[in-house]
This record gives sequence, C-alpha cells and structure tokens, in this order.
Amino acid sequence: MTTANHEECLSFVSEILTVLKSTNQYEKVLHLIVDRVVRMFHCQTCAIVVVDPATEFLHIALGHGISHTFEKTFRRKLATGTIGRLLWTGTPIFISDSGVDEDLAREVMLENSFGS
Repeated sequence: MTTANHEECLSFVSEILTVLKSTNQYEKVLHLIVDRVVRMFHCQTCAIVVVDPATEFLHIALGHGISHTFEKTFRRKLATGTIGRLLWTGTPIFISDSGVDEDLAREVMLENSFGS
C-alpha cells in the first residue's frame, strides 16, 4: 500500500466516523462503505454480507455490480471454511489471482467469477 493509499484509507475511516456520529441509519453508513471500497480498489463488484440472526444464514445487505435479483435471493449457510474464519476471527480474505487459488475464489464468489 502506498502513502497515498494510506492517506486515502485514513480519509475513508474519518468519513465513516463522521457519518456514524451524525446518523442512526446504518444504511447510509453501508452505502458510504461500499462506495468508497469500489472507488479505492476499482471493484467491479462489492457486497456487504451480513448474518441474519433469525435464520443464521448470510444475506447481502448492500451490493454494487450485483443484479437486484441475485442480491435479494442470495442465502448461504454460515461456513466453517474461509468465510467462517473471516466471521469468527476477522481474518481477511485476499485473492491476488483467482486462477491460482480457484477453490478459494469459488468459495467466496457471489454472482460472477472474478480475476482478483
């Protein structure tokens, strides 16, 4: 990560904290997070996936570059693999090349396959 990226990340966190202080509407915060992640990392697709406490299934709270139909019908059981580690330990998922790590890419893929 370059110095400019560090500054951009700090600005991003500051923006989120400002919005958090000014609203109790979590949707505004989620929109801001998705918007900034897409801009910073030039993502074609981005999603915030949350656990539904009633069903204990994952569902998409907000997405970018994902069809509305997919977003509304997506349901996935809590996993014990990579996604489970992310949920329980906070271990980030990083895929630099999906061709090299096809199993991991397939596990975290949402609607469409991706390169990295």
